[in-house]
Formats: sequence, structure tokens, C-alpha cells
Amino acid sequence: MIEKLRGQLVSMKKASSGDEAFKTCVSTMIKYIGNIARAPDEDKFRSINMGNAAFQARVASVPGAVDFFKLLGFQVGAGSSMEGWSGGSWDLQRVPGMEY
Repeated sequence: MIEKLRGQLVSMKKASSGDEAFKTCVSTMIKYIGNIARAPDEDKFRSINMGNAAFQARVASVPGAVDFFKLLGFQVGAGSSMEGWSGGSWDLQRVPGMEY
């Protein structure tokens, strides 16, 4: 599992538009994951609106970032939901035209 996550991060870094974009993406992902780890029962932390401008600019703009979340156990399901990791579920608002 660790090797897959590491490999995904390496791919993301290579595909990103620069070091700053990659660093911003990773620090934002850490915030998402940290919030969920600290408060797994808080609905506001278990939902990611992928149409949010900040998410688009900071995370989704780096190729492979959504796949990194999938490696952590998130699964895109019917109805734009992500389920998994710690038995919780995460709603994912899909952005038209993006591949997941």
C-alpha cells in the first residue's frame, strides 16, 4: 500500500505544472485527510465538493490527485458518492467533463 501511494505521489509530481503546484496539492490533501482522521464522524469533513474552485485550483489541477484519494480507499459510486476508508462515506460532487 505504501509503495502504491508513494508511486502515485511520484507520478503526480512528474505530471504537475511545477513544484509549487505539487506542494500546494499535497498540503491541501493532507488537510482533507487530517480533518477526516481527527473527526471521522463530522459530515462536513467527509464531503468533498469537487466543483469547488479552491479544490479545482489546489488539488484537481494536479493529474493523479483524485486517484491518490482512491488509493486511500475512496470509491466513486453511483450518485456521485465516495465510500470507504474507516467505514465512512464521502459524497463527491462530479465535475462534468472530468474523468474519474
